[in-house]
Amino acid sequence: MEKYFGFSTPEACGVSSDCVGAFLDRIQEKNYTLHSYLMARRGRIFAEGYFAPFRQEDFHRMFSISKTFVSTAVGLLQDEGRLSLSDPIVRFFPDKVPENLHPYLKNATIRDLLMMAGPFKGSFTYGPDKLDWVKSYFDTVPDHPAGAYFNYDTSGTYLVNAIVERVAGKPFLEYLKDKLLRAAGFSEDTWCIQAPEGYSWGGSGVFCTTRDLARLAQIYLDGGRVNGRQLLSEEYVKAATARQIDNCTNGWRTSMEGNGYGYQIWVTSDGGFAFLGMGEQIAYVRPDLDFIFVCTGDLQGYPSSYHCVPDLVRAEILGKMQAEPLPEAPQAVRALRAREAALQFPVTLPGENTSPLAAGFCGKKFVFSENDLGFETMQLDISGTCGTLTYRARGEEKKWHFGMGAYMQDKFPETHYFGRRECYPGGYPFRCFHAARWVEPHKLLIRTYIADDHYGNLCTTISFTGGKAVVYMMKTAEWFMDEYEGLAVGTPQD
Repeated sequence: MEKYFGFSTPEACGVSSDCVGAFLDRIQEKNYTLHSYLMARRGRIFAEGYFAPFRQEDFHRMFSISKTFVSTAVGLLQDEGRLSLSDPIVRFFPDKVPENLHPYLKNATIRDLLMMAGPFKGSFTYGPDKLDWVKSYFDTVPDHPAGAYFNYDTSGTYLVNAIVERVAGKPFLEYLKDKLLRAAGFSEDTWCIQAPEGYSWGGSGVFCTTRDLARLAQIYLDGGRVNGRQLLSEEYVKAATARQIDNCTNGWRTSMEGNGYGYQIWVTSDGGFAFLGMGEQIAYVRPDLDFIFVCTGDLQGYPSSYHCVPDLVRAEILGKMQAEPLPEAPQAVRALRAREAALQFPVTLPGENTSPLAAGFCGKKFVFSENDLGFETMQLDISGTCGTLTYRARGEEKKWHFGMGAYMQDKFPETHYFGRRECYPGGYPFRCFHAARWVEPHKLLIRTYIADDHYGNLCTTISFTGGKAVVYMMKTAEWFMDEYEGLAVGTPQD
C-alpha cells in the first residue's frame, strides 16, 4: 500500500475523528453487515476497519465490481490500438458465431455492452445450466437492437471479458497486473473465478483486498495515473466515469442509481462515480473532494439498495468535511483507532441468548415426513453459549455448530457447490459462520453467513409449536444452497 497510498489522521484530512465514530454508530444502528471499510482523501487513508473475523489481508469477492476491472482492461487494449469500442463483438468469435446470425447480434459493439445496452432484456444467456457461455450468447435470439436502452446484463460483460482474453492472450487480471495494477502495489495473488469454458468470470468473480479496491478507485480518481505515470489514458477514464447512457429506466433515482452509467461504472447524483457489487461491495469516488470510500460486506437480501451505506458517508463524513485540516485531536484519534481494532461482525438477530423453554426442546430427536428440505431427522442441542444442529437430509447426517448471540466459525456441510470454476463442483465445504438467538421462547433463529469462494447467507427458523418442530429456511445466495429453501414439519421420535 505504501507504494500508492499514505496514511493520515481524519483531522489532517479535514474530517473529525468523531465524525468517523458517528458513521460507525450509524452502521451499527442500521444493522449493516459490513466486512470492511476504508476512507481516503488526497491519497491518504484516514480511516480503515475490518469487522472480525474479516481481516485486512483477506481476499474478498467483489461480485459486479469485477465488471469495472474488465472495463479497465478494455481501456488499456484500446490505448494500445488492439481493439476499438466500435468493434462488432462478432469479430472476435468466428468459431462461436452460428450461420444466419441475427442482425441485432451482428451489429452489437463492445461499447454497447460496456454501457449495458446489449440486445437482450435479461441476463439469461449464461447460468449454471450452460457450459459454454459465449456460444449460448450467440445462440440466443435477441430482443431488440443494441444501444436502445440501459439493461443491466452481466452476460454482456462476460462477452467483453472473453474478448479481452482473446486479444490479450492471457487472463484479464494478469494483463491488468502487467500493464497497470502491479505498479499501484496491487496484491500479486489477486484472482478470478473461471467460467465453465475456461475464461475468467469477469462479470462477478474477482477476489482482491479492500486496499486493492481502493487502489483501483485511486487510479480512476487520478485520471489513469499511477505514481505520476499515465498508464491508462485520461480520455478513457473520463469516458468510463461519465454518463454514456441514461439508466433511470424505472423512473426512480437514488444517490447511486438512475443518474447515468458509463463503461461498467455508475454515475452518482453528486457528480461522483462508483463501482458497485452485489452484497455491498462499493468504491465511491468524489473527485471534487479528492475522496474515496470503499467497503465490502454481505447485505444480500437486505431490503434496500447500494445507496444505504454511501448515504451515511454523505451525512456523517462529506457533509461535515472541511477543505483545510482540522486542529489535531490525538485523544480522539486514539479512541477511533482502538474502536477500529476492536470491530466485530455484528449479530443482527433480535431476541435472547437463553429461553426458559429450551430444556423441553433440546436433546429431542424429531422425525420428518416428506418435505421441501429433504429433512429426515433433526436434533437441537444447546450448552451454555454453544449449540449444535444435527440433521439427516437426503440420506446424509450433517451438523452445524453455532454460537448463542455470537458467531461461531464452521464448515458448511456440503461439497457439491461450484468451486473456482462455475458449473463444476468444488468438492470442498465452504467456510461459514453461524449465530442464533431465541426470538420467542419457543422459536430459535439461526443466521448463517458463507464467506469463501462464494458468498451467501441463510436464515433458519425453528419453531417448536403444538408438539412439532417446524423448520423454515430462506437463503440469499447465487447458484447455491437451493436445497436450503422451504418448510419441514417434524414429530418427536417415540
